[in-house]
Amino acid sequence: MHDLPLSPQDRGTLLQVVRSQPPRDRLLAELVYGHGLDLADALSVRAEEIAWGEDRVKLAAHAPRGVRRTVTVERETVEDILGSRRQGALFATASGVPIRADYAARLLVRIGEAAGVPTGLSVRRARTRRMAGAR
Repeated sequence: MHDLPLSPQDRGTLLQVVRSQPPRDRLLAELVYGHGLDLADALSVRAEEIAWGEDRVKLAAHAPRGVRRTVTVERETVEDILGSRRQGALFATASGVPIRADYAARLLVRIGEAAGVPTGLSVRRARTRRMAGAR
């Protein structure tokens, strides 16, 4: 989780503010703040591992130690993010290049600032975790 856990009220405020964001940003914030995934775990979701349901989909996040966690979200949001793409990282640029952890951390910090809520995330922490995972 985060160094500074969010109160239920702060979490609710963040999730309300993020509704006006683009689908990719909205889903990333939902996974981190709503479902409690670590940022690195949220960024590990791959399109080819999505279990497609009628209204909802199950996303599989992979923790660094091989632990797999599934999260159920709205199908429409995931379709808006992926378009016709069905391979590669879910959180990627339009050309399919995975977004970097430091970019995602800055995005989540901006969302927190817009909501007036301290997120407990920092770009430095996200970069350090990514480097530690590469060893």
